Amino acid sequence: MKENRNYSWRLLALVAAVILSSVFSFQAYSAESMALAGIVSSDKEPQMEGVLVSAKKVGGTITVTVVSDSHGRYAFPANRLQPGEYRLNARATGFDLEDPGVVTLAANKTKEANLKLQPTRDLTSQITNAEWLASAPGSDEDKKGVTCMVGCHQLAVVAKTKYDADALKVIMARMRNYAAASINEPGDWVNPVPLPYEEAERSEASQKTDARIAEYLSTINLSSSPNGKWNYEFKAFPRLKGASTKIIITEYDLPRRGFEPHDVVMDPDGMIWTPDFGNGNLGRLNPTTGEFKEWKVPTLKPDSPAYGLDLAIDKDGNPWFSMMEQGGISKFDRKTQTFSSWRVPPAYDNVKAHVGMVAITRDSKVWFKDSRNNMVHRLDPQTNHYDSYKLPHEFYGMRVDSIGDLILSSLSLGTIAEIDAETGKITDHPTPSPNSGAHRGEMDSKDRYWFAESNAGKIGMFDTKTKKIEEWPLPFQSYSDPYDAVADKKGDVWAAGMLTDYVFRLNPQTGQVVTYLLPTHEANIRRLSVDNSTGSVGIWMGENHHARIAKLEPLE
Repeated sequence: MKENRNYSWRLLALVAAVILSSVFSFQAYSAESMALAGIVSSDKEPQMEGVLVSAKKVGGTITVTVVSDSHGRYAFPANRLQPGEYRLNARATGFDLEDPGVVTLAANKTKEANLKLQPTRDLTSQITNAEWLASAPGSDEDKKGVTCMVGCHQLAVVAKTKYDADALKVIMARMRNYAAASINEPGDWVNPVPLPYEEAERSEASQKTDARIAEYLSTINLSSSPNGKWNYEFKAFPRLKGASTKIIITEYDLPRRGFEPHDVVMDPDGMIWTPDFGNGNLGRLNPTTGEFKEWKVPTLKPDSPAYGLDLAIDKDGNPWFSMMEQGGISKFDRKTQTFSSWRVPPAYDNVKAHVGMVAITRDSKVWFKDSRNNMVHRLDPQTNHYDSYKLPHEFYGMRVDSIGDLILSSLSLGTIAEIDAETGKITDHPTPSPNSGAHRGEMDSKDRYWFAESNAGKIGMFDTKTKKIEEWPLPFQSYSDPYDAVADKKGDVWAAGMLTDYVFRLNPQTGQVVTYLLPTHEANIRRLSVDNSTGSVGIWMGENHHARIAKLEPLE
C-alpha cells in the first residue's frame, strides 16, 4: 500500500508539473509582449511541435519565423512584428497549411491565430536534396558521386525528368561549359552564363565517372517508369524538437530575383555586404530598415562572366571580394563608393584564371587564389607587389592566421595546408577522416581554423600552434554535407550546407549538436557569418537560390 501511495503521489506531481508547465507557457505567450500566437495542429496531432511558422507583412520584404514548441504553441514577440496585415506560412515536411487568410495585428494586443495543417498532396516539392538521396536506392559510392553535382542544383529537377543515361551525359557535358553561377529555371528569370572557353576533352577516368553518375541518375528518375511514378518510397527526416525550436529567423528579400547572395559578411557598422554570385554586383543590406542597395562592379575581362564569391572586410571597414572568371579581386571604398580592382599577375593571367577566395592579413596584405591554375597570390595594395606560389594540388577554402600565414583546405583530397608567409613553404596536414572533403572555414581568436568536412559530415579544427586536427560528427552525417564552419564568441561552432536547409550548432566541449531548420525550401546555404556585436549571437547566411539574406538567432 505504501508503494502504491508513493506511486500515486509521484503520478500526481507529474500531472501537476505538466499542467503548470502548460499554464506558464501559455501565460508567457499571452503576455502583451507577444504580437501573434496560436496552436499548430493537424487531424492526427492536436499539438504539433517543430513547425516553422512565418509571418510576412502584406507588400513587405521581411519575413519573420518562429517554431512551435512541445505544446504546439508558436508566438511572435511584439518587437518583431509591427501593426498591420500579414500573410502566414508554415513549414512541416509532409503537410500544407490551410490558408488562414490575412491576419491583422493591432498595437499592444496579442492576436490569436490557430493554424491547421493537412497532409500534402506533393511530398516531392518539400523534401530536400538530402532526403531525395536518403530515399533513393543505390550504394553510398553512387550517392557520393551525385552530391558533387547537386550541391548547387536541386536533385528533384533531375529526378522528375525522363532522360536516360546517354541524354544525361550530354547535359552534363554541356553544363561544364557554363559558369557556376548559371541558373535555368521555369519562370521569367533565366541566367545561363557561358564560359569564354570550352572545357578540354575529359580524361578517360573522368569520362567513366560521368558515365557512372549518369547511369545512376537514370535509375532514380522517371526514365524507366511505365506509370510516371518513382519505384521507391520517399523518406522525410523527422521534425526537429526541443532546443531546435528555440529560435527566431529573419529573412530579407532582395529586390532582384537574379541576385545570388553566396557570401554575406557584416561590417563594423552592422551593415551586411554580399557579392552577387549571379552577376557582377556588390550588395549592401541595412538590417534595421531592410533597405538593400547594390553597385555594378567594373569588369576586368568583358568577354568573361562577371560574378563574385568570397568577401572580407579590411581594417577600414571596406569590403574586398573575389571576381571569379574575371580573374582578379576588387575593393569597394565605402566613403567614395568607388571600386579598385587587381588582376592576377601578368605571368598567370590567362583565359582560365578563376579567383574564388580572398583573405586579408593584419598588415593589410591580400591573399587571393586562382583555382584553375593552382596558384595563390599575395598582394601589397600600397606597392602593387605580388608574391606568387604554386599550389601542389587543389584547394578550396582559405583564411589567414594572426601572423599572416595562409591556411587552405582541400575539398578533393581532405587535407589542410599552411603557407609560411616568410619562406613560402607549403605544408600539408591530412584530416583524420580520409577524403573528408575539407570545404571552407574561418579562423577564431586563438588561431584555430574551424572548417567543414563535406564528405565526412563533420566539423574539423586545425590548431595552427600544435598542428593537430580534431573532428566532430554532425547529425544526418551521411547527408549533412556542411559547406562552411565558424566559431562564435561563446565558443560554439556553426555549420551549414547545400544538401539540406539545416544549420548546426556544435558545442566542442561536449560534442552536443543542436540542429535548426530554415523556413525556405532548398535555400542553398553557403558561407556563414557570425554577429557577435550584441549579448546574444546571430548567424547570417545567404539563401543563394532565392535572393534572400537570413539571420538566425538562438533563444538559448
